[in-house]
Amino acid sequence: MADGRQLRAAGRNNLSAQMLIIQLFRLFYFANRDFMCIITVRQIQQKRRWCDIAKLTFSMENYLEAVYELSAGSGGARVSDIAARMGVSKASVNSAMNLLHQRGLVENEKYREIRLTEAGLQAARLTAEKHHILQTLLCRVMGVEEQQASADACAMEHVISDESTRRILEFLDKNGIEVE
Repeated sequence: MADGRQLRAAGRNNLSAQMLIIQLFRLFYFANRDFMCIITVRQIQQKRRWCDIAKLTFSMENYLEAVYELSAGSGGARVSDIAARMGVSKASVNSAMNLLHQRGLVENEKYREIRLTEAGLQAARLTAEKHHILQTLLCRVMGVEEQQASADACAMEHVISDESTRRILEFLDKNGIEVE
């Protein structure tokens, strides 16, 4: 059994290892195409406001995309407009916006329009780009009817890799097909 000195030494070594890990994370970047979020020591210690879009559910990505497209001209989107666009209740939108706000992806103040943060804008832009690339491929190359292509692109945009999306875009460019 360990005595007090050994336990204190083990505690110091454990603390040193934790500090080393924190310092390594401080230098580490999570990158996803244009999206980049630097994780700070404070964010690791507080375990909040992750900007890692890989941890978003399909539903959360759809909410971000809806806010992005609805706020294109005005800079913000109303809860009622998001609910109508997605076919859900305003309570569901409020719940989703609170989760996205906790992750630092939207600015959500009571009785105000929902606005994307810089990280939210990048995540939403990435999802929207994937959607448009896939919809163009399905409609213009494969001949799928537009409404069906949009529904299929919405399902695929969440699981397709950035590499595959880039290759599809290269294929479309090489064949002179502009993304809608």
